[in-house]
Amino acid sequence: MNANLLLNQYQASHRVLHRNLEGIRHEESLQAPSDGGNNLNWVLGHLLSTRNLVLDLLGQKPVIEPEAAKAYRHEGGDPSRFLKLEELKLALDRTQELITAGFQKLSPEAASTPAYGSTVGEMLAVLAFHEAYHGGQVGILRRALGHEGVIKPPKLPPKNG
Repeated sequence: MNANLLLNQYQASHRVLHRNLEGIRHEESLQAPSDGGNNLNWVLGHLLSTRNLVLDLLGQKPVIEPEAAKAYRHEGGDPSRFLKLEELKLALDRTQELITAGFQKLSPEAASTPAYGSTVGEMLAVLAFHEAYHGGQVGILRRALGHEGVIKPPKLPPKNG
């Protein structure tokens, strides 16, 4: 397991999530897409609920209380139990601080210990992929709410003849 690579993935995810959340109001975050699927609030809350597992693997305490996290475990959820978008954004920042601290202390021996039917390191990699998947959904939901996309593809040089 490459702890620096995984930490870089969580840091990149954090930056992209923040950019995609800019200008989104709480009320918007509760709007379900017109073609079905989960709203932005649920996706972000689900992502943070999963970050509680990351924190556990890194020996840190959860940021989202387990009772509040239950609202985000199963698709759809009950919007009356969802946290305010601002609370979720603050929790995202707090989890990132703790994830960074946890990775800085993670030893190769600790990464090899059993966890959730695998090892700590393997689970951290699986959960990084899970986060990237849902992070992409946040970007799509941003555009579905009528906001401009924030991630622009790089400009490629023109092809020669």
